Formats: sequence, structure tokens, C-alpha cells
Amino acid sequence: GDCVKDLLFRNRTIPNSDPALLRCELFEQYSGVDDKNGIRMFEGDIVSGLFYHEHEVLGIVDFKDGAFGLSWKRGMVDEFSPFVCNIEYEVVGNIHDTPELLEETT
Repeated sequence: GDCVKDLLFRNRTIPNSDPALLRCELFEQYSGVDDKNGIRMFEGDIVSGLFYHEHEVLGIVDFKDGAFGLSWKRGMVDEFSPFVCNIEYEVVGNIHDTPELLEETT
């Protein structure tokens, strides 16, 4: 999924293995935040960030309660933190192409 410059959405076409079904079109919204390398962060991106006294968190870019941020699990608890400017985020993958990244954290 290539990022389309100057648009608010990234369009990803995912072919379906069953030719009788139509392909799936996904539109992921740009969060308005770039990572530490200047990569735009979109919904569904897997992002690393340092939280809670240098504790690294691996989560998914999500939109909740009117804000974009990072969703992750801490034990059995679902966590969400809106993006803040003093944390360095880094896009390391996305839920479509590299979902196994999240499996490593559970």
C-alpha cells in the first residue's frame, strides 16, 4: 500500500482469493502525525513508541474519543493513548502486511 501524497486517505486494494467475490477496498485515514523518520502514520499502521519512563510500546494507529493515537494491550487490558508531541513514534509495519509483529508482543 503506497501512500498517496497530499491526500487524507491511503487506498489499499486487497485481492480476494475467491474469484466469485469482489476485491476489498480499504481506505485508511492519515492521522495528521508523522513518525520520527517523516513517514505519515495511517490508521492500521503498527507503530513503536516510548511511553512510561522509556517503556517501549508496540501498538496500532487508531481513532478513539475524537483523537488519533496508539492502541495496544497491556496484559488483558486494552490501552489507548492519543498522540503527543514529546514521544518518538516509528512505523514498523501495518496490520495488513505484517500482522505477525503484533503476535510477538502477546
